[in-house]
Amino acid sequence: MLHKTAIYVLESLITMYSKCGSLSYARYLFDRSPNRDLATWNSILAALSQSADTGVENIQEGFSVFRRLRESIVSTSRLTLAPVLKLCLHSGYIWASEAVHGYAVKIGLEWDVFVSGALVNIYSKFGRIGEARALFDRMPERDVVLWNVMLKAYLGMGLERQVLYLFSEFHRSGLRPDDVTMRCVISGINRVGSDKCSRYLEQVQAYSTKFSMYNNDSDVFSWNKTLSEYLQVGENWLAVECFLNMIRSKVKCDVVTLVVILSAVVGTHDLGLGKQIHAFAVKSGFDFDVSVANSLINMYSKSGSSGLEEESVNLFRDLLDTGLVPDQFTLASVLRACSSLREGLSLARQVHVHAVKIGRVADRFVSTALIDVYSRSEKMEEAEVIFHKKVGFDLASWNAMMFGYITSNKSHKALELLSLMHKIGETANEITLATATKAAGSLVALEQGKQIHGHGRQIHANVIKLDCSSDPFVGTSLVDMYAKCGGIEDAYCLFKRMDVKTIALWNALLVGLAQHGNAQEALNLFRYMVSNHVEPDRVTFVGVLSACSYSGLISETYGYFSSMHKDYDLCYELTNDN
Repeated sequence: MLHKTAIYVLESLITMYSKCGSLSYARYLFDRSPNRDLATWNSILAALSQSADTGVENIQEGFSVFRRLRESIVSTSRLTLAPVLKLCLHSGYIWASEAVHGYAVKIGLEWDVFVSGALVNIYSKFGRIGEARALFDRMPERDVVLWNVMLKAYLGMGLERQVLYLFSEFHRSGLRPDDVTMRCVISGINRVGSDKCSRYLEQVQAYSTKFSMYNNDSDVFSWNKTLSEYLQVGENWLAVECFLNMIRSKVKCDVVTLVVILSAVVGTHDLGLGKQIHAFAVKSGFDFDVSVANSLINMYSKSGSSGLEEESVNLFRDLLDTGLVPDQFTLASVLRACSSLREGLSLARQVHVHAVKIGRVADRFVSTALIDVYSRSEKMEEAEVIFHKKVGFDLASWNAMMFGYITSNKSHKALELLSLMHKIGETANEITLATATKAAGSLVALEQGKQIHGHGRQIHANVIKLDCSSDPFVGTSLVDMYAKCGGIEDAYCLFKRMDVKTIALWNALLVGLAQHGNAQEALNLFRYMVSNHVEPDRVTFVGVLSACSYSGLISETYGYFSSMHKDYDLCYELTNDN
């Protein structure tokens, strides 16, 4: 058994790496832990929920971890359900939220203030306002954050009069309103209009003055607690409003304030706001605090194609100019940002040189990040140099190398790595198997289909052995591989067994059918997909139009092309995809 101190250190490392954007490293630590207590499981669930907005794969992985947790440990806590409910919110699956709600009832946590608050927020966001209000009314204890969530839900649904009725109840509760409360109420009054509401507005303003909304008698700890609560229930914009009210109240922020609000900004996807908070951090003198700097680097590196990833690199340079020595985590975050930039390879090489200079290049996390950025740039020779110098086995590095080989049209080398991994007795994970399956599928055009089919069956056997067959990404990769190899029956069987059918899964089967001349089956699958309220995307229509083309269905081609444009607004995207 791990010593309690070692377990605590492990949990702290998982939390630290996830907060700074290095989910792969957090997952690596979790996977390598021989003995996991509930706190360790909670740490990785929190890490996955914090990264839920960066990709659906993190959401599905979070659900998978939660299932494994329930199989491993009898009791769970509010710290378990809070991140799982956040995953439900990001997934858009109301059934998942209802399932977790039922589980909360079963284990006696339905009325926990954090769990019930998150459920009210989820039901509201999904338009189930009646269920949200019913749950709200049954709650034995309601704080101002929960009242605000309910007020904002009514406002968002256009139920302004319900906002005013609910505020009257809030007034009778004796709780003290905050700035968010008053903004919701005033917005509701303004939308309703009428002379009566004007008088009501005067009363509300007097009520606000009575409570001295903008005094500075609250300490920073209380404000940080409220900010964290909003972040925990997924209300990023309410967290932003709370932060603005904190500034107006002239409460002095600390490092925790800025780290929390920067996490909220990532969830809003408002980079303009992020830059304003960055400026505030500079003005307040916190920009060179390592925790704040890491949060800023994380925010900019997650900015996608907005061009602001370079800000994280510039911030890194500023840190160096002040004489601070970056740790391995900071270096890894900057390298991740480099992988999204046009000049990223050149910048990554500069970071590489600095890592060598300060003796960090051999660090597991830095070397893995370097392998990842070189692999994504198709510089496999440089990636291989670092990979072969690594001491010990690091699954994240192996996965990065396999991905790089695929993007560099060297899929056979990816399969060789998987074979070597088995020979040395190391265990693959879902990412490894999904990548290997993609490698097998991509070799179809170069080798005999049956031979690759054999590779795929070996990988499939490992998937079953590791109990990953229900993982949506592994399953989708297998369906795609079998379909490309002409194993349509195998692809169909896998498709039917998948519990969660993502659009990528539907597309894999549909495109495979079209490519192998099964046009009518492909079109039937498309109709069935639409009848199940699954919205097609660009890839779906590529498969549909290909099926029509292979079969000479001219009139059907025109009809689907017209539907793509009129019903799904995809014509421009498709015709501009080269």
